[in-house]
This record gives sequence, structure tokens and C-alpha cells, in this order.
Amino acid sequence: RPYINRKKTFGITGRYFFDHRREFAYATRGNKQILFDDQDQINYRSTKAILSFHFRPRVEGFHEWLLKYENNLVTDSILDLNPQYFNNRSRFRFLEIDYVFRRERRDNRFYPIKGNFLEAEVQKIGLGLFNHVNKLNTSLAYAHYFPLLDWLNLEMRVKGQREWMRGQHPYFGLEALGYGEDYVRGYEFYVIDGTDFLVSRNSLRFKFFDRIFDLKKKMPVKNYRLFPVTLWFTVNADVGKSFNYLFNEENPLNNKWLFGKGVGLDVVLYYKYAFQIEYSINHLNEKGIFLHIRSDF
Repeated sequence: RPYINRKKTFGITGRYFFDHRREFAYATRGNKQILFDDQDQINYRSTKAILSFHFRPRVEGFHEWLLKYENNLVTDSILDLNPQYFNNRSRFRFLEIDYVFRRERRDNRFYPIKGNFLEAEVQKIGLGLFNHVNKLNTSLAYAHYFPLLDWLNLEMRVKGQREWMRGQHPYFGLEALGYGEDYVRGYEFYVIDGTDFLVSRNSLRFKFFDRIFDLKKKMPVKNYRLFPVTLWFTVNADVGKSFNYLFNEENPLNNKWLFGKGVGLDVVLYYKYAFQIEYSINHLNEKGIFLHIRSDF
């Protein structure tokens, strides 16, 4: 991160994004996204500009303040299919201000064995300039890692989100479970929209292979010639719920506790690249094999 003082505790970052799509999801039915595809025109346009200020007084503590401007447009074809996508608007824009606090006490943030992690966030979406949206959201995530034996540890993660201002809500921005890393294992093929959600993901992990290979000159990059490989067998159990007071008629998984369980194989390379192959079962008795790339949380 670019720091602006000698102690490297304070920094500023600017980012700009644009997204143009001919195909995108305009609604959710049966807890599956419904796609609209028109290759003759761009149906969704989005631009975002973000300015962030970050402060790290200690190694384990991190504060970030973000100011974001977002401008989104859809064609009339989308409004015909789902008038509530932007609350009967073709243009949806807003200013947003966020505060994020992170406390990092894990031994390895890519695949931790011991320690804990905490992240808290407050979002104010809509600052009164455009009057397209007015939301106040908070979220809290916590993870704890218990080293039980040299070859055995327990991972417990929980995350919750709450929207405090109720009102007429567009379909846009209702992402809860099934997006990014916020999912219950066994429900990877579903999205459970909502304003609020709670999810807990837990794994008992058994290490059965741990070896460092010397690739020597077969690897042209010197820093990667020593090739550590660690394999873990996991037993997984998840639970989660999305709370949604909108758009529930055709989505039976909304407002219900979801349970997922299964086993998996975690492949950790170079102590920082983690791939997960998991066999999971959900409460509908649906089974599947899923591949995940592990993120920081």
C-alpha cells in the first residue's frame, strides 16, 4: 500500500472501475440467478471511483476509510423484465462512505493454523446528494484457529451482516449468501438474497502430508525452487441464514436456516496458495464436489 509518512502508518489509495455487460442477472427465482442476454447491445454499465485512507499504527491493527461514487445504468429491456431492479429507474447512482477495522493475529493469513482474525465494517450508502438509495449497513467477521495437536486443528469462522434502514429496496444490492466467500457449503449452486445474513463455517483439519521438494534448476525462479506441499483432510459443518423481507415468493431458501456438511482435501502450496476440493451435502440431500480457492477470510 502507498504510504505517505516515514513511519509507513498512513496511506492513500485511489481506484477506478468500469463494467460493461451484455449478459447479466436481473432477478432471482428458485434461488438461482436469471440471466438476460442481448449480444446486440450493452445492457448494464457501471463505473466506480474509490478513494481510501488507511492507518496502521501497529502490525496487527488496520483502519480504513473509503469514499466511493458509483453510477449504474440499465437498458429499458431490463426494466421491462424487472421494474424493481433499480426501483423503476434506469439510472442508479450514489455516494458511499465506509469504515473498516481489521485485527490480524493469525500465524499465516493464507492458511492459518493458530490465532484469530477480526473485521468490522460500517457502510453508509447514499449521502443525500442523489436520493436514489439510503442504507446503513454493518458487518462483523471473526475467525479463530485452535491448534489441538501438531497434525490436528480446528477452524471456526462466523460472519454477520445487518441493514438498519428498512424501506423500498431495489433488487440491486441484495447480495447475501452465495456471493463471494459468504456461502454455506453444499449450496454453491444457489444464491440466497437478503438484507441481513449470518453464516458459520467450521472445519476439523487433519494434516497427513507435509514435505518440501527441491525443484533446483527445473524452476527458473530462484525464490520458488523450494516447493513446500501440505495436504489436509477436513471434516466440515456449516450453518447460515439470509433474512429477506423482499422478493421471497419464488425463492424457497430465503429466511430459512441452511445446513451443510461434508469432507474435503486442502492442498497448500508455498504456505500461501490454498486449494480446496470438497464433497458437500445440503439439507435438501443434494450432493456435489466443489473446488474453492481460499481467500484471506
